[in-house]
Amino acid sequence: MTSIDRAVLLAVAGVLLVLPSCSADDLTASGGTSTTSSGDATGGTGATGSGGAGAMGGGSGTAGGSCAAGAACVPSPPSGWDGPFSVLVSASGSGVRCGSGYELVVQYDTGDVDGTVTCAPCACGAMTGAQCADLQVMAYGSTTTCGGTASTLTFGAQACMSVGIASPYAHSVKASAPTVSGQASCPASGGEPTKSTVTWTEQVVVCGPSAAPACANGVCMPPPPQGFPDVACVTHVGSVACPDGYPMKSTAYGGVEDTRDCTLCACLPPSVACSADVKAFLGAGCTSTATSVTPDGTACPAIPIGNPGWQSVQVVQTLGGGGCDSAGGMPTGSVTPANDVTVCCAG
Repeated sequence: MTSIDRAVLLAVAGVLLVLPSCSADDLTASGGTSTTSSGDATGGTGATGSGGAGAMGGGSGTAGGSCAAGAACVPSPPSGWDGPFSVLVSASGSGVRCGSGYELVVQYDTGDVDGTVTCAPCACGAMTGAQCADLQVMAYGSTTTCGGTASTLTFGAQACMSVGIASPYAHSVKASAPTVSGQASCPASGGEPTKSTVTWTEQVVVCGPSAAPACANGVCMPPPPQGFPDVACVTHVGSVACPDGYPMKSTAYGGVEDTRDCTLCACLPPSVACSADVKAFLGAGCTSTATSVTPDGTACPAIPIGNPGWQSVQVVQTLGGGGCDSAGGMPTGSVTPANDVTVCCAG
């Protein structure tokens, strides 16, 4: 949260009081009525007639130049500075106007700045990249212990195959364990940021006189707009020290640094596994009576030699799991004041 770290401006009975280390609210004035004084500090009509760069509500002063009645002769802004201006800090959106004799030069922001960001939910699409690897079934025609010469059958996801033995029967069979081939992944989507409008608690209204004729000590400033502090100010882009004649420093901002965003959506690797249903059939073409074969590389169902054995084998593999969990899509960053503008006022 930011605020203008600067001095307080209080105009009481035509005398400008300077209280250091106060908040930006001190550039907010509730009155704006000029008070003519005979003292030196207000640039009034006193005998010394020194004019002055303090409050703007006094007369021109005999030595202060030939300003019109009610105007004040204030120092001209040094090189690199803009002004002089009449400046008011008010609540944002308060609709402050410069009024007669002044024109709006620029409006800055100050106080606390706020801006949020929301993120669209992350989602994961269908899994790709993984499948069940080929599964092998070994059929043995001359043994009931899955030993000796075997006919090796290689199956993909689903197939029915002859045992491939000349007898033509298989009297024992075994199947390898199913495994996953490839790297499973899911495409990610979502996470788009939606940024709120940046808001400030206060605005800095800078009004310049429609005409500012020269006077002996600088330029003539008319009485401030209604509600504005009775003090002249100058501005400079960036954070710089105040020049002579304008010692009261405030800071306004011409924009924000916006780093709001959402973290990228991602899909965590899914947990997948393959299962297989393996059956050996007495008939050709995977017909007739079937015997289940546990696909673990060791189970070995058998039919005694001398009896009709198995003629065909069927394998059906299934890829299980595959759902991906999403991650990311979280708000990050913030808005912070940027493009500093130094505002210095007479004291």
